[in-house]
Amino acid sequence: MGGHTSDTQLANAAFISDSAISPAASNGSNENDSRPEVCTATEINEMKKQFEQQAHEIGALKQ
Repeated sequence: MGGHTSDTQLANAAFISDSAISPAASNGSNENDSRPEVCTATEINEMKKQFEQQAHEIGALKQ
């Protein structure tokens, strides 16, 4: 596998850091209380966009 970070690891890191930064956001709705690890499709798409942007920036820095 080399030094390749998988999308799942990235998504987990994003979710962990995001919920650490803004705990109020995860407290917004009661329906998520029993399964806080579940993200909506919109949140996942936002994460993907952010990671693509970050990956692009990191790639540019490495060159």
